[in-house]
Amino acid sequence: MRRGCLMLGAGAMGSRWIRAIWQPFRDRMEFAALVDPNPAALHEAGDWLGLPPAARFADAREAFATMDADFCCIVTPPDHHREAVELACGRGMDILSEKPVADTPQACGAIARAVKAAGVRMMVTQNYRYTRRIVTLKQALNELGPVNYAVARYASSIRAAETGPGQFRHLEKSGSDNLGTVALSGTGVKRRQAEKRGGWYR
Repeated sequence: MRRGCLMLGAGAMGSRWIRAIWQPFRDRMEFAALVDPNPAALHEAGDWLGLPPAARFADAREAFATMDADFCCIVTPPDHHREAVELACGRGMDILSEKPVADTPQACGAIARAVKAAGVRMMVTQNYRYTRRIVTLKQALNELGPVNYAVARYASSIRAAETGPGQFRHLEKSGSDNLGTVALSGTGVKRRQAEKRGGWYR
């Protein structure tokens, strides 16, 4: 019997989960419903999955209230994580979420309390370690044997301001988003960009 997944997020990262990361596990899971506020992303992913219109939602609260699923997968901007987790806890769903846990320490604490009170299981994951390039690098290192040190160069165009997918790194961070760490402060800038586009950047 396959377990039903309520998928939150069909943007750049959400689409990758749908089209690649989840595919090897389709013998064990199926998509019960899909949520994304961006109509284009929602319908493109929904069509690819073959989901009926009744299983496509722009609002997470409506999806949780309407659909039955065994677990949810959260691939949304971090400031939406707390609400999604609390909705899942209210339905007794297990939770798989992309990092970070949330956008603020307070939200992280609220998530921990909600999960504990509901008695559900939650896992926070970083999927990059299983990408082909990282797996290939690991295999190459294993073939080399013991390594004393390594030198690497980040060969990406995001070092140049205003270019590529890393453009947000060159934008000014607001005080409310700067929480003292690169991961959290960068989150706020990406969130604002997504709001301008009317969808979830992830």
